[in-house]
Amino acid sequence: MNTTRHRHPLYRRLLAAALVFAVPVALTACGSGTDSGPAEGFQRVEAGWMQVDVPDGWVDTGAADETWTSSYQDVEGDDPAYQLLLAPEYAKDTALGATSTIVGWAQVGAFPDFRIVKQVDPTREEDFKHYKRIRFTYTGYDEVTYEAVLWGVADDEKHAVLAQLTGQDLDDELVQAVGDSIVVTGE
Repeated sequence: MNTTRHRHPLYRRLLAAALVFAVPVALTACGSGTDSGPAEGFQRVEAGWMQVDVPDGWVDTGAADETWTSSYQDVEGDDPAYQLLLAPEYAKDTALGATSTIVGWAQVGAFPDFRIVKQVDPTREEDFKHYKRIRFTYTGYDEVTYEAVLWGVADDEKHAVLAQLTGQDLDDELVQAVGDSIVVTGE
């Protein structure tokens, strides 16, 4: 997977969407407690309004663009198998508003061949304010099909954070571990 900050298909698509759709995106806490520490094999990362566990040994690749101000990948260089993008102070919004915005621009062409694979919906309508997860596929500029999971998480004060994990073949245990660890810490 070619994921350099300037050439990765997801980066360019997300940057374009952020410029075209200046609507805030929000995410809400979905995970394990903040007091227990990271799971074995993971390190805890805190930035902005967000806390998330990243696998040990992953490389901090810095800001991808103005939206994704923090990113990690499993190896250095231009060909990682996995990449985690973070927007730790994305906006003041709800999780439903955030993910709806992203899905909207993805469906109008921001991601070629965008297809939702699975959505995890809260059991109560008011929980959409706090948590939304969407698993999708898309075709990158390199004509490779990628899998991705987007989490939208927000707290009661609408501190919205985003996380997106991307790879050609996402490992379900990795997806679960990252998703379970996302916590909105607020201001």
